[in-house]
Amino acid sequence: MIPHPILAQLGDERRARHLTQATVAVHLHICHTTLSFWETGRTQPRLEDIDRLAALYGYRLALVPVAAEGVAA
Repeated sequence: MIPHPILAQLGDERRARHLTQATVAVHLHICHTTLSFWETGRTQPRLEDIDRLAALYGYRLALVPVAAEGVAA
């Protein structure tokens, strides 16, 4: 399975910081296999979990408006 692009980016961030899945999992109070499943697309985390994971790396989730054809603003 292919992970969601946000989860793929967060996995890249974890690796860039030389953190193991086990280390991150401890901070999130989850099992390391759960984090592995998220990063590989095997399962999808709740939005709250994505937010916590992003915050751990210094990011926050935000809605950014985009112009779309055929959609009234």
